[in-house]
Amino acid sequence: MKRPAEPPASWWRDLTRRMEPRMRLRYRTGLVLLATDAALAAVPLLTAAWVVRGLAAGTWTRGEAWVAILFTAGAFLARLVVMPLGFARGFEAGYGAVAEFRLDLFAHLRRLGLGALSRIGAGSLSDLVTNRFRWIEEEAGYALGRQIGHVALSLVLIAALAVAHPLLPVAVLVLVGLVALAHRALGRVLTQLARAQASLVAESAERMIEFLAGLPVLRAMGQVAGRQGAYRRQVEALHAFYRGTIFTVAPLVSGVRILLDVALLALVGVAVALFAAGAIEAPDLAVVLVLLLVLLVPFEASVGESFMLKLATDAHARAHAILARPPLPEGTETARSGEIRFECVRFGYRADRPVLDGFDLALPAGRVTALVGPSGAGKSTLLALLARAFDVEAGRILIGGQDIRALPLDRHLARLAVVPQDVFLFADTLIGNLRLARPEATDRECRAAVERAHCADLIAQLPDGDATRLGEGGQDLSGGERQRVAIARAMLKDAEIVLLDEATSALDAESEHGVTGGLHALFQGRTVVMVAHRLQTIAQADHIVVVAGGRVVDSGAPSELAARCDLYNDLWSAYRDTARWRLRDRPPDEAGRVSHP
Repeated sequence: MKRPAEPPASWWRDLTRRMEPRMRLRYRTGLVLLATDAALAAVPLLTAAWVVRGLAAGTWTRGEAWVAILFTAGAFLARLVVMPLGFARGFEAGYGAVAEFRLDLFAHLRRLGLGALSRIGAGSLSDLVTNRFRWIEEEAGYALGRQIGHVALSLVLIAALAVAHPLLPVAVLVLVGLVALAHRALGRVLTQLARAQASLVAESAERMIEFLAGLPVLRAMGQVAGRQGAYRRQVEALHAFYRGTIFTVAPLVSGVRILLDVALLALVGVAVALFAAGAIEAPDLAVVLVLLLVLLVPFEASVGESFMLKLATDAHARAHAILARPPLPEGTETARSGEIRFECVRFGYRADRPVLDGFDLALPAGRVTALVGPSGAGKSTLLALLARAFDVEAGRILIGGQDIRALPLDRHLARLAVVPQDVFLFADTLIGNLRLARPEATDRECRAAVERAHCADLIAQLPDGDATRLGEGGQDLSGGERQRVAIARAMLKDAEIVLLDEATSALDAESEHGVTGGLHALFQGRTVVMVAHRLQTIAQADHIVVVAGGRVVDSGAPSELAARCDLYNDLWSAYRDTARWRLRDRPPDEAGRVSHP
């Protein structure tokens, strides 16, 4: 039976647990200092109440006036030291802990499978770490200390009321409890609204990311206006939500504040009743009225800031839900070399539609294996499973007889060089993108990789050579240019296993011819698994696996497959025909066919 997920610890406990012991002590000291500052803030107020009582009783003296001045001045001077220290320590430790929280979240994300990441969503994640985390930062950095100060100030003032009459603090606590119940109901409503708002904001961000990524396609299809209309509807839905929220939240917030005012009037009534009954004298009544008016200030501030606390709590719960997602399993063994083997592998992007089911395959070590087959056969899926973008649902993948899950994830990935079909480059210099493969690589090694990948002419055309800063995603390079950079990056990594997914699909004939020589050099002494449709690329393979419908149709040397595998020959014929296609201004024949050379 699956155990339910443990509820998250409070955000404050979680953050303090992330602090080093020294920093945790400084943080708690900062909170104590802020509480002390609040108590010091009460000194002038209590002094004013003392003055009012003395004047009302007619017993006020010059000596007491000097004492009141000293108390007030001393409290202000002490606050000049205590308050900055408290806030400084809160900022330093609180913001530092949230920074560690962000880094922990990032470290966890990099160990999740791509399926889990897609379910989180880029828009939702971006909203969380940029917008929602801000509430945790503000709460941890200074708001929590400020709220503690409000509580401390309230307790001091309530204790002062007890001096006038013991019934007064009891009445305060009873009425505050009733207001707190109403505020709790408000808090539940606000939490639900905050979650709904976060969902709408994340969805709007997702649509914007999707729009920007698909803008070239939308322009080509003439559908920019239509997609813009869809985004407009999303924004209008968010605007409608905010309008509805105003009419929902405003009456509730106003109701809680009115309840506070009513509670204050009730307390004034209690004080007047005690005076009428002779339980307190006129000077004490004056003091009580002053203290009650002052007490309203921290109470109202607590109501206003409690929403920030709920936002911080909700943001922490969202982050905890991501951290609770199980990462890709990994072991501690040392990597072995040898053949790659798929044993009884089952995997599907959807549970009801397996791409591979009971899949078995052996890929020889130190040789170049090409995976060929029709679209949707599962070729790219095999590479994704090898690179642990996803994990198998059943069965196992072995390298040298060792399950790839038995290694630390980073150690497994370190032995792979991957050239994907859709190349992504970071908003960094070209040389910086190359050194992602091996940060310690020398300039000479980088230049050698560039030459072998046929990138020298590309770099020569850039305004600052390999120091040219590329746009996000490498959008200022063509698809073929990005592919050459990715191949150079793989060459620089010098890994024992090379995975190529249509690595030359975006290259023109001249570039492909140049890169083919570099790929041949890269392949020497390495285990290479490549998905390829281009004849010139397939021709370099020692071993070919024909895949269709998520199963192996045949495998062997190119000459063996040519002699016995009909599907392999059909694929070759189709590739040859495609390579010879030309557009001609010839009318179709009577059967509706256009002749080809």
